[in-house]
Parts: sequence; C-alpha cells; structure tokens
Amino acid sequence: MKNYQGEASQREYLASIDAQEGKLGQAQGEYEKAIELYDTFDDRSSKAMAIGNLGSILAKLGDLDGAAGHLETAIGIFEDIQDKKQEAAHRCTLSWVYLQKLEIRKAQSSLAECLELARTVESALEYFDQQGMLDDEALAEVMLARVYLAQGEPRKAWTFIDEVKGRASEALKLRVQVALVEARTNAALGNLSEARRLIDSELPRTRQQPRLRVETLLAQGELEMTHGDRNKGRELLSLVEEEARRHRYGLVEKKAARLRSGS
Repeated sequence: MKNYQGEASQREYLASIDAQEGKLGQAQGEYEKAIELYDTFDDRSSKAMAIGNLGSILAKLGDLDGAAGHLETAIGIFEDIQDKKQEAAHRCTLSWVYLQKLEIRKAQSSLAECLELARTVESALEYFDQQGMLDDEALAEVMLARVYLAQGEPRKAWTFIDEVKGRASEALKLRVQVALVEARTNAALGNLSEARRLIDSELPRTRQQPRLRVETLLAQGELEMTHGDRNKGRELLSLVEEEARRHRYGLVEKKAARLRSGS
C-alpha cells in the first residue's frame, strides 16, 4: 500500500525548503501536490496547514485573491477542529493580505480576531516567536500602524509605532518592518529627513536578506517618488523590480511597477 501520508509530508518539507530559497513557483507546486495527497486520508490539521502555507506563497507571488481564498479555507478548518493557535496565526496573515488588497475594514476585523484568539492561547506566543516576530502584540501593532497609514491617519499610526519600537531590537525582520512603517509615517507627517535616515540605516542590515532588502529599497524609491527626486525614485524602483523578479517576489514587483508608473 502506498504511503500517502509520508509522501504528503515529504512534499510539504520540499515546499518549505523551496520557499526558504526563494523558489516560490516550485514551493507552490509542492504544496498543491501535498494538498491533493491529504485529500486521500483524514488529516485535516495537516491539510489546513498546507492550504495556509500555499496561501502565503500565493501572496508573495502577487496572487492576493488566491492567497485570501486559501487562507480563509485554512481558517475555516482550524476553527472547525478548534486549533486556536493556528487560527490566530492564519487570521493575522490574512489581515496582511487584506491590507495589500486595500480592503481596510476586513484587515482590521481579521487582525482584531487574531489578537483576541492569540491572547487566549499561550502557545500562540511561541508560534509568533518562531516566525521571527517578537510576539503577537508587536506584530499586531505594526499591522495596525500600516492600516492607519493606508487610511490616511498617520498620527494614529504613530501611537502603535511608539508601543512597539522598544521591543523591536532583537528580531531583524520585525525591526526592519517597524523602521519602514515609522519612515512612511514620518514622511506622511512631513518629517522627510527622519524618514530618509530611518530607511538608510536599515539598508546595511538587510544585505544578506533579499526579501527585506527589496522591501527597504521599495520604501526608499516610494519616498523619492512622492517627496524627492522622481528620477532617482524611478531608478530605485527599476532596481526593485529587477531584484523582485529574480527572486520571484511578485507582489513587491507589482508594487514597484505601479509606483514607478505613477499610478
């Protein structure tokens, strides 16, 4: 008899390695095969994890509708089997996807549900630590700041930045995210020299982290396009597009192209 469970687990393992190496298209294929295999036997938890992971890959590839659909499916399963830790984690990821889609109310609602669940489950804190985040509240505060920025309310965003800044020094990914949202908030408030300083200070730290590097360059290009030298901004955004294309960061590539075209 064929060991479908073992093969499904192996597919997920290969997908996770591909994702870590930036091979997002290959990771997508492996997760899709794993999900097909999980359909042949009863392991709803593992299937939901694979569906959620595929959703995260689709988001990075720029397919936000597909990402939201897969994450919503995974959340439904986790809710049904009462796995509150994973439900909380996936609701937080879904809120990020909604934010990229500019569906602000959905982002706020999903984030509020994430926090409510995470605060009732001690193991949720461990999960967020494993994801490179300091804790669930720090992640939520960064997300809320981004939500308020998207709504055009930088002073409200600032209150959440103040809350998280002191706790962001130990985790590189979170520290960079905080610095970038702080830079964008400063720019929105007219503090352009401080916005530039924050972005410039993070670039050396991201040299060995391709994803963080292109996101930092994206913020730098966006700042120049909106508040500085548009020619320099276009050059930076062209570089971001090139790097994002090479690493298959579809969402970042689309953002850079949109900003460069001025749309």
